Amino acid sequence: MPGRAPMKAHRMAWTLVQGPIPHGANVLHRCDIPHCTNAETHLFLGSLADNNRDMKEKGRGRGPSELTEEQVRDIRAARAAGATQRAVGKRFLVSQPTIHNIVHRKTWKHIL
Repeated sequence: MPGRAPMKAHRMAWTLVQGPIPHGANVLHRCDIPHCTNAETHLFLGSLADNNRDMKEKGRGRGPSELTEEQVRDIRAARAAGATQRAVGKRFLVSQPTIHNIVHRKTWKHIL
Protein backbone atom coordinates (compact mmCIF):
# COMPACT_ATOMS: atom_id res chain seq x y z
CA MET A 1 0.00 0.00 0.00
CA PRO A 2 1.32 3.48 -0.78
CA GLY A 3 2.42 5.48 2.23
CA ARG A 4 2.95 2.47 4.49
CA ALA A 5 6.36 1.59 5.88
CA PRO A 6 7.70 -1.84 4.93
CA MET A 7 7.06 -4.53 7.52
CA LYS A 8 10.15 -5.44 9.53
CA ALA A 9 11.46 -8.97 9.06
CA HIS A 10 10.64 -10.21 12.56
CA ARG A 11 7.06 -8.95 12.26
CA MET A 12 6.71 -10.58 8.84
CA ALA A 13 8.10 -13.83 10.23
CA TRP A 14 5.59 -13.74 13.09
CA THR A 15 2.73 -13.13 10.66
CA LEU A 16 3.77 -15.96 8.36
CA VAL A 17 4.31 -18.50 11.16
CA GLN A 18 1.91 -17.47 13.94
CA GLY A 19 -0.72 -15.40 12.15
CA PRO A 20 -1.79 -11.75 12.32
CA ILE A 21 -0.31 -9.45 14.93
CA PRO A 22 -3.08 -7.90 17.05
CA HIS A 23 -3.44 -4.13 16.70
CA GLY A 24 -1.01 -2.37 19.06
CA ALA A 25 1.02 -5.51 19.81
CA ASN A 26 4.79 -5.62 19.53
CA VAL A 27 6.86 -8.61 18.44
CA LEU A 28 9.62 -9.05 21.01
CA HIS A 29 12.82 -11.14 20.90
CA ARG A 30 13.66 -13.75 23.54
CA CYS A 31 17.12 -14.12 21.99
CA ASP A 32 17.82 -10.37 21.96
CA ILE A 33 19.04 -10.48 18.36
CA PRO A 34 17.19 -7.69 16.50
CA HIS A 35 17.40 -9.35 13.07
CA CYS A 36 16.26 -12.78 14.32
CA THR A 37 13.18 -14.13 12.54
CA ASN A 38 12.67 -17.43 14.38
CA ALA A 39 8.98 -16.97 15.12
CA GLU A 40 8.57 -20.47 16.53
CA THR A 41 10.84 -20.09 19.56
CA HIS A 42 12.59 -16.70 19.63
CA LEU A 43 9.73 -14.24 19.11
CA PHE A 44 6.72 -13.44 21.30
CA LEU A 45 3.98 -10.84 21.45
CA GLY A 46 3.84 -8.11 24.05
CA SER A 47 2.74 -4.56 24.70
CA LEU A 48 4.95 -1.50 24.49
CA ALA A 49 5.23 -1.64 28.29
CA ASP A 50 6.33 -5.30 28.03
CA ASN A 51 8.95 -4.32 25.45
CA ASN A 52 10.27 -1.48 27.62
CA ARG A 53 10.39 -3.72 30.70
CA ASP A 54 12.16 -6.44 28.71
CA MET A 55 14.77 -3.95 27.46
CA LYS A 56 15.38 -2.62 30.96
CA GLU A 57 15.66 -6.10 32.49
CA LYS A 58 18.20 -7.05 29.82
CA GLY A 59 20.20 -3.86 30.30
CA ARG A 60 19.42 -2.44 26.87
CA GLY A 61 17.61 0.59 25.58
CA ARG A 62 19.33 3.38 27.42
CA GLY A 63 17.37 6.50 26.66
CA PRO A 64 18.21 10.19 26.83
CA SER A 65 17.24 10.40 30.50
CA GLU A 66 20.02 7.93 31.29
CA LEU A 67 22.73 9.90 29.53
CA THR A 68 24.87 12.40 31.37
CA GLU A 69 25.33 16.01 30.32
CA GLU A 70 28.95 15.20 29.45
CA GLN A 71 27.82 12.36 27.18
CA VAL A 72 25.35 14.68 25.43
CA ARG A 73 28.19 17.12 24.74
CA ASP A 74 30.37 14.23 23.49
CA ILE A 75 27.55 13.05 21.21
CA ARG A 76 27.21 16.50 19.67
CA ALA A 77 30.99 16.79 19.28
CA ALA A 78 31.22 13.38 17.61
CA ARG A 79 28.54 14.33 15.08
CA ALA A 80 30.21 17.69 14.44
CA ALA A 81 33.45 15.79 13.76
CA GLY A 82 31.66 13.72 11.11
CA ALA A 83 30.69 10.48 12.88
CA THR A 84 27.43 8.99 11.68
CA GLN A 85 24.39 9.00 13.95
CA ARG A 86 24.37 5.19 13.86
CA ALA A 87 28.03 4.98 14.91
CA VAL A 88 27.52 7.48 17.72
CA GLY A 89 24.44 5.59 18.85
CA LYS A 90 26.39 2.34 19.05
CA ARG A 91 29.14 4.04 21.03
CA PHE A 92 26.69 5.43 23.60
CA LEU A 93 24.27 2.47 23.49
CA VAL A 94 21.32 4.51 22.29
CA SER A 95 19.29 4.47 19.08
CA GLN A 96 19.97 6.53 15.99
CA PRO A 97 16.74 8.52 16.55
CA THR A 98 17.97 9.38 20.06
CA ILE A 99 21.20 10.75 18.57
CA HIS A 100 19.20 12.70 15.97
CA ASN A 101 17.04 14.27 18.68
CA ILE A 102 20.07 15.23 20.77
CA VAL A 103 21.99 16.70 17.82
CA HIS A 104 18.96 18.65 16.58
CA ARG A 105 18.19 19.80 20.13
CA LYS A 106 14.77 18.17 20.30
CA THR A 107 15.99 16.69 23.59
CA TRP A 108 18.63 18.02 25.98
CA LYS A 109 17.94 21.56 24.72
CA HIS A 110 19.44 23.09 27.85
CA ILE A 111 22.89 21.61 27.22
CA LEU A 112 25.19 23.80 25.14
